Amino acid sequence: MKHLDRVEQALGVKLPKLFRRLWADGALSKRDAAADPVAVLQYLIDFQPVPPEELLAKREELKTVFQVAVDQHQLLPFATTEQGDHFCFYFAGAAGDSVPVVYLPYDEDTAHIQAQDLADFLFRAMLQHATTTPADSLAAARTEYLRMCEALRPYLAAERLALLTSIAASKGRARLLPPAEARKLIKQHLAFPRLSKQFVYTT
Repeated sequence: MKHLDRVEQALGVKLPKLFRRLWADGALSKRDAAADPVAVLQYLIDFQPVPPEELLAKREELKTVFQVAVDQHQLLPFATTEQGDHFCFYFAGAAGDSVPVVYLPYDEDTAHIQAQDLADFLFRAMLQHATTTPADSLAAARTEYLRMCEALRPYLAAERLALLTSIAASKGRARLLPPAEARKLIKQHLAFPRLSKQFVYTT
């Protein structure tokens, strides 16, 4: 995609292959609620992908408006939340082809390292989403969760997808997954030396 090519040329980086694939497939584009399949992470209220044509402008906004040290840490925001938080690729922390994902809360000056790469971040986001109390019924939450799992089928390893779908099948809870269990699974499946480490992201 020309917009992603422009980002790479402007910043002198290689975007994660999975990120390019998701946009090439249209998998991150929000769809009508009745559409099948839904977009990746469609039902996460706190995940709003930044369109490819807006990536550089959003990065500049972080730098000039929010005083984020985007050049020092080689950050590129790729999604936001309704509260104004940002999810960024952290190229300064990259190891080979693995580019970590960091979370920048708008009301803090500390970045939280969420995952060692985008695939791990998607898996983590699904685990954390399963811990939220459903706004409607648990049955409706289960249906939405399974739809998101299906949207992720081409992009996650089979064993991870199987684990997520098994979470949706669980019964007799107030939510799909207890928070303590989610933390355990994150530690078990996503461990790497910098997981959950923090650093000051402001200038």
